[in-house]
Amino acid sequence: MKREPWEFRFRLEGLPPSANTLVRPAMLRGPKPRARLVKTKHAGAWLVGAQLALQAAWRRTRGREAPLAGVPLELRVVFAVSRVSADVSNRVKALEDALTGIAWADDCQVVELFARKVVAPAEHVLGVVRVAAGVDETTQRRISRSRKAGAR
Repeated sequence: MKREPWEFRFRLEGLPPSANTLVRPAMLRGPKPRARLVKTKHAGAWLVGAQLALQAAWRRTRGREAPLAGVPLELRVVFAVSRVSADVSNRVKALEDALTGIAWADDCQVVELFARKVVAPAEHVLGVVRVAAGVDETTQRRISRSRKAGAR
């Protein structure tokens, strides 16, 4: 596979938690009790471990370079699973959250996503983040102006 001028490749051992187990409902007390979603302990533990592994991979490949901000990006990921019933689409969100602040300023920059599931004896995630090609000018302008994407 040809390498692009800017890309970040990574490998994570284990699988991200499913979106179904990322958060749980919790009640906020006070004069107006209301429900909100909070991260579960399992999801928080996975996120911290994944971010440490991703930061190490980033330093090995990109050095002290800052995460990209205001640039449309493409995420290509392969989930190696031990059982066919593992739901890939629910795991992408946890992976995007883990990459926030490392490969990109915010996951709103991802304009293309490719996810594949393969059955393997050891569960892991292989991924590549690249600058997206062929993004229309309107989308590029909106992402570059987005405060959420790091542009001030």
